[in-house]
Amino acid sequence: MSDGQYGPISAGIIRSITDKSYERRKAAALDVEKLVRDLYNNNQLSQLERCLAVLAELINSGNSNQRKGGLIGMAASAIALGNKNGPPYTAKLVEPIIPCFLDADLQIRYYACESLYNIAKICKTQILDHFGDIFDVLWRVTADADTNVRSGAELLNRLIVETVLSKEDFDIAILMALIRDRIYTQTSSNRRFILEWLNTITTTPFFSVCNYISEISDGLFKMLGEQAPAVRDLCETVLGNFLSGIKLRPDALSHEDKIQMINVLVVHTHENEPFLARKLSLIWLEEFVKLYKEELLMMLSTCLVGILPSIVEHELRADATRVTVLNWIRHLHSSMPGQLFVHMHRIFPVLLNTLSDTSDEVLLLDLFLISNICQSESAPDQVDISTFGLDEEALKQLSHISPFLIKFALSLLEMFRTEPSLLRERGVLIIRQLCLLLEPAQIYRVICILLERESKHSFAQEMVSTLHGVLLTATELFILRDELRALASESSRSLFECIFRVWSNRPIALLGLCLLSQHYQQAADVALLLSQVDITFDVILEIN
Repeated sequence: MSDGQYGPISAGIIRSITDKSYERRKAAALDVEKLVRDLYNNNQLSQLERCLAVLAELINSGNSNQRKGGLIGMAASAIALGNKNGPPYTAKLVEPIIPCFLDADLQIRYYACESLYNIAKICKTQILDHFGDIFDVLWRVTADADTNVRSGAELLNRLIVETVLSKEDFDIAILMALIRDRIYTQTSSNRRFILEWLNTITTTPFFSVCNYISEISDGLFKMLGEQAPAVRDLCETVLGNFLSGIKLRPDALSHEDKIQMINVLVVHTHENEPFLARKLSLIWLEEFVKLYKEELLMMLSTCLVGILPSIVEHELRADATRVTVLNWIRHLHSSMPGQLFVHMHRIFPVLLNTLSDTSDEVLLLDLFLISNICQSESAPDQVDISTFGLDEEALKQLSHISPFLIKFALSLLEMFRTEPSLLRERGVLIIRQLCLLLEPAQIYRVICILLERESKHSFAQEMVSTLHGVLLTATELFILRDELRALASESSRSLFECIFRVWSNRPIALLGLCLLSQHYQQAADVALLLSQVDITFDVILEIN
């Protein structure tokens, strides 16, 4: 080994910097640092470039000690040049190091992280000219089997992130293209690496990335099925950042982006998808309907395919999820009612089934939706009441009532009949809420007309008891009670007759109705007839 072979680096420095001892290599690096500084200060720039070329040769050597020496020497050269003089030499400093991140020797991989870290501190934003290569090797060593290598990569990555954030004119398209190409990775550490970058970028005001969401959303939703909780939580945060950005700038998405997003979101509402992915996709669909309304009309059928099964799906029984789905339908109904009714044959049965939900919040929202549908003026004549199995007299009495309300009342009575516990536990709440949302007189009229045809006497009695209790005590029925007392209109008189006939199933309730309407003679007659009634425990309770 001669000085000419590695000039301007002396043979002695070469021997020391390629020694197997770390301490000797470290000491020799100080000599390289001094040499490079002197060459630059003396304007011996060709010799300086020759020095960097020699170090690059060492890095490319087949000998691991020489590669280690070349790496530490390259870092020392960057330190010697400093922040002012180093940037023009960025390419010569960085390019030889990149392949070392994939070296079979874990120490080489670690020293590569350390060397590039020192170079990045010196070259600052100039190093971003090699951002694609650096991002790629960092993504790879993030999943390294060695803890030290991963730690070194984490420190380097943190510095690169800070460098990107310091450059407001950084071309974000480069980063998003790199992420897009890696978004379907299955490795937890790689996923975390991508999510950390996205979390940083989406929370930096001067970077606008919402317009890239359609390119990576599918991969992000797939990450919600990750076994590692930290990755899932971070992914949820990133998706939340994107959604917040879209809400602030709805115009960031093109029409094509919106259509693609709807397709992605509907796919992730499928029952085979992870729970969190299904929940968040429903939240996104709800927000998209709020933001884009009529623009999504062409996708309405596709959306319904995704959301309707989520209301009754057992795995999605969380209250928040069902509330999200119902809110989604509510926004559809408020923004595009006419178009929604085209799909009512699929929506209405699901809403009816939700009446048995154990959550008060879900039940009240469901009733709100049903009441809106029942009184909507946008509803076309989709429901043929002649198919309900009612006699001609009933059809005549119900001719002025919304077919959806009739269908709802029939379904509600059937649910109460088949699920007595629902009537006992939620019956009063459901009736009161309906009377708050709809016209109480209309609710009592349609239910009473249907109960007149009830073949199961015991059920009719239970329903009368519930309806009578609500009629006497609920504040929502204050006006109806006044109307039944005054009987000033033909409508109120016909309603009283309808209620009177059905209340006959419960003599005590009938007595209460007569007293409420101030028909005292009829009340006295009913009281006399009570002597003919078998005094059962239920009767005593009702009298009490």
